[in-house]
Amino acid sequence: MKIKMYTQPSCLYCKNVKDALTENDIEHTQIDISLNENREEWNLVTRASGLGLTPTITFNDQIWAPSRDFQDEKSLVQRLKYFLDNPLDAPSDEDKFQIMLNATKNLAMSL
Repeated sequence: MKIKMYTQPSCLYCKNVKDALTENDIEHTQIDISLNENREEWNLVTRASGLGLTPTITFNDQIWAPSRDFQDEKSLVQRLKYFLDNPLDAPSDEDKFQIMLNATKNLAMSL
């Protein structure tokens, strides 16, 4: 599982997450969004997630944003360890449709 962490130099939360991932031996690649060569990739991630927050974590077909998908570095590490130990298969087209349908229903319920 390839884990990427989208970060920026002035982000203390990013540093705390990086330190927690390193301390827990969770291999990851850091992508500095302030660098021009990473701007296009970051734009794709923000378009797909609908959020432009750092640190954003991606792996497989998942995009996790702070406050939405993890509350702090400890909860992120716990969640990543779970999925590292229990990897998900890539969703089929039918699964993707069901995921979108469920997301739409969840959104409608929250309004």
